[in-house]
Amino acid sequence: MILVVTVMFFGYNDLQAQEEEPIPRSKVVERVDGKKYYIHEVRPGQTVYRIAKAYNLTPEQVYTYNPDSRQSIRPGQMLMFPVALVEKDMELQQETQPNEEQPRRQEPEEGERIALIHTVQKGETLYSLARKYNVSPGAIKALNPEMVDILQEGQKVSVPMDGQVAQNDTIIYYKVKPGETLYRIALNQGVSVSDITRLNPKVGQTGLKAGAIIKLPIKPSPQEEPQPDKEKDHLIHKVEAGETLYSLSMQYAISIDMLKEHNPILEDGLKEGQEIRIPVDRTRKETPSSVFLPHQKIQDSLMFVRQKDTILIRCDSLKIKASYKVALYMPLHLDHAPDIRLRDLKKGQRPEAQFKAFENIPFYQGFRLALDSMEKQGMKAQVYVHDTKGSKQQMKKLLEEEGLEGYDLVFGPFEDDLLEMVVEAAGPSNTKVVSPFSYSQRLIPGNKHLIKVISPVSYQIDALMDYVAQHYRQANIIFVYSNREGQDILCQKIIQSLAAKTGNHGENHPWKIVEYDSQGFYKVEELLESERPNLIFAMHRGEARINRFLSHLHSIREDYYIHVLGSNEWERYGSIENSYFSNLGYISFTDYLLDMDHPETKQFVKSFVETYHTWPGELAFRGFDVGYYFMYALHNYGVNFPFCMNQINVFPMHQPFQFVQNGSDAWLNSMINIFQHQNYKRVNLIRDTVTDNQAEPD
Repeated sequence: MILVVTVMFFGYNDLQAQEEEPIPRSKVVERVDGKKYYIHEVRPGQTVYRIAKAYNLTPEQVYTYNPDSRQSIRPGQMLMFPVALVEKDMELQQETQPNEEQPRRQEPEEGERIALIHTVQKGETLYSLARKYNVSPGAIKALNPEMVDILQEGQKVSVPMDGQVAQNDTIIYYKVKPGETLYRIALNQGVSVSDITRLNPKVGQTGLKAGAIIKLPIKPSPQEEPQPDKEKDHLIHKVEAGETLYSLSMQYAISIDMLKEHNPILEDGLKEGQEIRIPVDRTRKETPSSVFLPHQKIQDSLMFVRQKDTILIRCDSLKIKASYKVALYMPLHLDHAPDIRLRDLKKGQRPEAQFKAFENIPFYQGFRLALDSMEKQGMKAQVYVHDTKGSKQQMKKLLEEEGLEGYDLVFGPFEDDLLEMVVEAAGPSNTKVVSPFSYSQRLIPGNKHLIKVISPVSYQIDALMDYVAQHYRQANIIFVYSNREGQDILCQKIIQSLAAKTGNHGENHPWKIVEYDSQGFYKVEELLESERPNLIFAMHRGEARINRFLSHLHSIREDYYIHVLGSNEWERYGSIENSYFSNLGYISFTDYLLDMDHPETKQFVKSFVETYHTWPGELAFRGFDVGYYFMYALHNYGVNFPFCMNQINVFPMHQPFQFVQNGSDAWLNSMINIFQHQNYKRVNLIRDTVTDNQAEPD
C-alpha cells in the first residue's frame, strides 16, 4: 500500500510542475469604502498561486484581502485586490518636492487621503520610517512600488497616513474609519466629544462620514521608548548550501524583511559561506514557546511541545511501553488506483477533486509527518494503515480479519457508521479510539474509550459565551432570532449559558431579545445604544435574510459602535459583501482556523513542501495535529493518557485542544476557535498567538 501511495505522490507532483497559461487580469474595478479594488471572478482550474501571479501579488496578500480563499477557492467566487497595491503607477502616489528637508502637508480636504513626502535622513530604514509614522512597511511599499528596502540618504518616500498626522503642536488631522462614532473616537483618542465638536462645527450639523478628515486636539506625547537597536543583540549564522531567505525566516521565526534590514549585503542575494546577523530580542519577557534548536534542520523533527514552568508528571508510569501498536482507519480507495491516468486530469484541477484515491491523501501525508517527528523524539511504534474504502462491508471485513487485538491506539474511521463499528469492537479491551471528524453525539454515552476532536454544539456555545462574558460584560447585548426551526430554543440555551457565566440567573438578565419575524429590524435599531458598545447575536438563517439584515446594520454603523456575532456559514454566502464583515466587526467560531504567521505553522509548511513538493491543505493540517497530539500523549503517558491530557502542552495549529470527560462517557474537546473580521481578514481572538490590531471591545 505504501508503495502505491508513493507512486501516486510522484505522479501528482510531476503534474503540478507543468507550465500553465497566465491568467488575464480583471477589467472590473469597483470602489469599496472609498478605495478602488479589482474584482476577480475565479474560473475553473485557477489557483491562488496563479491568480496572485496575475496581479503581481503573493498568495499571502491574496489571503489578506480574501480570508475565505485561505481554505479553498471555487469557480464563481469573487476575489478583491486593492488597485493601489497592484498597479505600479498608483494614482495615490505623491509627487516629489525638491529640496524638502522635513515632511510637509497642506491641510487636507474632507474625504482626501492623508499622505506626505518624507526625505530620508542618514541611517533611516524602511522599518524606522514605518515605526515613526505608525504604518506598516507594506503600506509604504504600496505607495512606492520602485523602492527597495535599503534607503538612500536624500531619497523621497511617499508615506500613507490613513489614521492621523500632526499638523502643529496642538492639532492633528484624523481620518474617520467606517463605523466610528464621536463617542468611540473621543474614547480612543483620550479627548471629549465637546473638544471634537468645538474644533469641527460642521460635524454637529451634518454628522460623521467615513473617510472624512476632522481635527482633534493633540495629546501630550509619552516619553520615547528605548530604540529597538539598543534592546537587541544578534547571533551570527553562516549560510550553508541550499539555504534560502525563506528557510532562514522559518528557522529563526522572523520575517525576510527583518533579515534584509539587519543585513544590507543581502541586497545582492544570499550566498553560501556568508555570515549574516540574526536579531535576537534579549529583553523580551519569556513566554511559552516551541522547543526549538536554531541550528537543527527543521525537517529533521517538528517539535510542537510548549515549555512549562512545572515538570510534567507521568500519570501512569506502569502503563508506559517500550513500543506501541497503532491503527489508522481511513478511506484511501486504493482499489481505484490502477485506473488512474494523470493525463486524463483536466488542466488546473487538483487530483483530489477528480480522483477518489487522492481525496484523503493529504491527511495521510500530515499524519506521516507527525509519526516521523515522534520517532525522532524516541517513540517506537508499529503503525498499520487500513483502507476502509468508506464501506461498512469493507470495515466489517477488516475487523473480522484483523480485529483490534493488541492495538494501543486507533485513529478513525472518518465516517460515523464505520466509527460506530470500531468503537463497539474496541469496547471490551478499552482501546482508545480517536475520532478526527465526527460531529455526531450519538456515540458519546457509554463509550469512555472514545475521544472526539470536534467539539459538540453545547461545548461550542459554552466556549463562545465564555468569551462574551469576559469581553462584552458591559456591552448592550441584543439577541436576534427567528421563530423558525427551533431557533427560540437555541436562543434560550445560549442565554442560559451566558447567564451562568455572568451570574445573571432567572428572568432578570440585562439583555434584550428580538423576535425578528414579528418585530423586524426597526426593533433592533430601537434597542441600539450610542454610549456603549452593542453586541448583536444574530441567529436567524437564510442568505437573503442575513444579507438584508447586515445591509441595514451597515447603513447605520456610523451612529453606533456595533459588533455582530453569527454563524460561520455567512462567509459562504456569495451575495454578502466582505466589507460588511469587517465594518461590523463580525465575530464567529470554527473548528478550523490557521495563523500562517505562527512559527509552528511555518515550520510545518516548510517540512511538508520539502517532503511532498506541494502546499498543505486543511486535511494535511488536521492529519498532523491529530496524529502528533495523541502519539505524543501515548509516548509520554502510556495507554491511559486520557487522564493526563490536562498536562499535555502541545500546540495544534488548526484548533486548540482541551479534552474533558463527559461524566463517565466519552472524552470531548471543549475548545473552538473564535475569530473576528478585521481589515478583511480573520483574526483569532482566543489562541495564544499575538496578532496585530487585535480588537479590545470592552
